[in-house]
Amino acid sequence: MKYFYNIEPISISLLNNGSSNINFLIGSKQGFFVLKYMPFADSAFCEYQEWLSKYLQDYFPNFIFNKVNKSGKLVTLLENSMWKLRIYKEGRFYDMKNVNDTLLVAEQLSILHGLEIPENIISSKKPLQDAIKKISQKLII
Repeated sequence: MKYFYNIEPISISLLNNGSSNINFLIGSKQGFFVLKYMPFADSAFCEYQEWLSKYLQDYFPNFIFNKVNKSGKLVTLLENSMWKLRIYKEGRFYDMKNVNDTLLVAEQLSILHGLEIPENIISSKKPLQDAIKKISQKLII
């Protein structure tokens, strides 16, 4: 934390929020942060995450985005794992049994999927992204 983000943790706890990633709540003198860990990420996926995060910031300026690391990146790749750090906003986790939560998630997803995202020059020639693109085109009805 101190090396990549210049933040010295005082406390670290696991956030059990049902995510497929591992999320830690980090307490520090600078405040509280969420450190997201995704094992088995490659550089192409991290480059795409970096590009997409920067692009989405233009559409959602009030959204809580990742903190920049010492290299000026929003995504940190370390030992084939992806790490992201963002400010922690206190609240509650999504409740799958709550109809209002599900409707809110559906609304947010429809907004995201409605964005016209331009071709990512960095990853446009990567086989993984090409495969995902082909599969997603077949799924659109």
